Amino acid sequence: MKWFLMAAEHGYADAVYNIGLLYYGGVRSQTETKHALAWFMLAREMGHDVAKKAASIIEADAPAELVASAVKLAAEIAVKLKVNRSRN
Repeated sequence: MKWFLMAAEHGYADAVYNIGLLYYGGVRSQTETKHALAWFMLAREMGHDVAKKAASIIEADAPAELVASAVKLAAEIAVKLKVNRSRN
């Protein structure tokens, strides 16, 4: 996770997507799903094609409250990491 976070801080969409995969590959609690979706949303904003699909799949099945909290979390992550959303 450490290296993915470092790469995410430098705006690498693949790293942001991979962090989402780490969360999504877990037990799939509501919290992990929210975190996975937030990272996928952030990677989607950065133009990552697979993240677009992953986020859409989760958004289609998730309750609206979970999606809303993931949107908020994605914004917080972007600010915290100072993610450059325009780089792949």
